[in-house]
Amino acid sequence: QLMRPGEIREIAYEIMDSTQRADFEKELEMNLAMSISGYGRFRVNIFIQRNEVGIVARNIVADIPSWQDLRLPANLTEVMMRKRGLVLFVGATGSGKSTSLAALIDYRNSN
Repeated sequence: QLMRPGEIREIAYEIMDSTQRADFEKELEMNLAMSISGYGRFRVNIFIQRNEVGIVARNIVADIPSWQDLRLPANLTEVMMRKRGLVLFVGATGSGKSTSLAALIDYRNSN
């Protein structure tokens, strides 16, 4: 079903609270997380493209996979257990950064 002009903008403004709307109008972009009962939790990016509001929503999986399930190298668990340091996880959108970090943080919290 096609959406009528302005409908995505209306949805975006319903999703955001007043502070987020003000930030969006200033920065022309907003990132937030939201839960929809019966559907799950989502990471949402609201943006302007070609003078129109756009929305991208990604499902956040409730169950955190293990680092073994993700086939991450074992040496990453050693890095995660260090007391100090800086670890950068970089990659394209949808490449698994957040899922990998969640698995490694879960490992650290349970060991």
